[in-house]
Amino acid sequence: MHRNRRGRARALRLSLLQTHYANLRVFLQIWNSRDGSIAWEGLDEVSFAVDTGRERPIASRRIAGHAAQNLIKRLP
Repeated sequence: MHRNRRGRARALRLSLLQTHYANLRVFLQIWNSRDGSIAWEGLDEVSFAVDTGRERPIASRRIAGHAAQNLIKRLP
């Protein structure tokens, strides 16, 4: 996962708002246990950008949850 942040809305050299960025790419394969072949595979990429005044980064669990939900929707 790639995370980054950029300061915005500065006043008296203080950053009041920051934009937090996060990108995550998830790849999933489901295998056939009888013959070892790949039965299904999927890839999802999630990008978030959040403007905030807090110093907390974007939670990895939140991003991974979105990617997993997107992959589950595409299961046959």
